[in-house]
Amino acid sequence: MSESDDRQFRRNPAKLEVKITSELGSCIRGSVQDVSVAGLFVVTNERLPVGTLCELEVEVLSGEDEGPIEATGRVAHVEPDGIGIEITDLDLESYDELRRLAGYSEPSDN
Repeated sequence: MSESDDRQFRRNPAKLEVKITSELGSCIRGSVQDVSVAGLFVVTNERLPVGTLCELEVEVLSGEDEGPIEATGRVAHVEPDGIGIEITDLDLESYDELRRLAGYSEPSDN
């Protein structure tokens, strides 16, 4: 069973750009390959060590003039084509936008 089979939240493909500023002082850019309400996978040539804390700015390309989703995260895993980042903190507005991007909805009470 692969790691993706154990995920609590479904990941949706995405074509978003992200800027990652690490606690180590590096700033890298990449493309979001997929996103969930718990994290995202960033395709990038640069790597950060697992466990590195970072600030994320995800550019949302929509018809509305919205700012980026800003979040705090932690590098959860490193792959040959990029890094997986677990989201550890974000504000309610950013969470709502991330849920929309991830296609996540709460179960209905019906």
